[in-house]
Amino acid sequence: MTIQRDRNRLRQVKIKMAVKREDIARLRKEIAELNAEANELNGRLASAQTPQKPESEISTGTESIFSGSNIFAARNGSF
Repeated sequence: MTIQRDRNRLRQVKIKMAVKREDIARLRKEIAELNAEANELNGRLASAQTPQKPESEISTGTESIFSGSNIFAARNGSF
């Protein structure tokens, strides 16, 4: 009778372990989804906290041509 009891107990333990493995897999999936959502929200927060420049300060790309020593090259016509 003890062999049968041991087998039953072993079967119960295996079932509990299988359930725990399924729970762990489900929890890992949920954690991955929550991490992805947190990363997206952190990205949104970071972009919302970035100070926005007024329109008058937005670079048009031409300022760098005439800044520093390039202004002399522009005056001399040697680009």
